[in-house]
Amino acid sequence: MTPGGPTVNAITAPGAAEPRLTLSADVLAAGDLHILISGDDKRTALTAALAADNVLAAPIAGVLGRNEKTVTHWAP
Repeated sequence: MTPGGPTVNAITAPGAAEPRLTLSADVLAAGDLHILISGDDKRTALTAALAADNVLAAPIAGVLGRNEKTVTHWAP
């Protein structure tokens, strides 16, 4: 989430069996962004993230707040 930080970061998400790669907020905010969410739980989480005051608690809110070219796709 730090502006000017590394472009790609290796992370291990809580509960994940394997490490993952994640793009920085700068990269995600710079281009056309399409978000695909599936299921009511993910839709509820996205809605809560957009209402959150703390982007560190809901990082997607920090990206969406900086990117005007975002399209969200929802699959039930």
